[in-house]
Amino acid sequence: MRNGKLLLVLCLFLSVDALSEDGGARVAGFECAEKVDNALEWLGLEDDFPRNIVDDAKAELLSWQPDATIHAVNCKSEPFYVAQPYFEGKRIIEGKTNEVSISFSLSMEVTMPPDKDRTIHIDMTYTGEVKAETKIKSVDRHFAIVGNVRTKSATR
Repeated sequence: MRNGKLLLVLCLFLSVDALSEDGGARVAGFECAEKVDNALEWLGLEDDFPRNIVDDAKAELLSWQPDATIHAVNCKSEPFYVAQPYFEGKRIIEGKTNEVSISFSLSMEVTMPPDKDRTIHIDMTYTGEVKAETKIKSVDRHFAIVGNVRTKSATR
């Protein structure tokens, strides 16, 4: 029976790896975002999650460093979620929000010329202004590199 359990676990890991490839880059750690799926829906990020967040982060990095090669994108912790309350005068109206913000702490394993492997730490934040109860008027995206560590010389 023990071998059967091991085989099942091994198959699960293989299937997760197969699904987590993103154009050559490994993608991992986004399971923790399940707790904020209502914010993802409000911001229009739920349909192709996590690909949309990975694609946004990759596009931002490549706009700064076009010749970088991205090997992996990892969500390092649960997203930080804030909903700003809706006010009428000085009174907070329960069940309504004025603004929704969600921030993902990511790390990217990249190679940048001249052949330097780095781990880049990124905060990827989406902020949406709520027009009605759950209708987002606009979404702003903010990309910030908060750390950059050289890991080794590339040998690829």
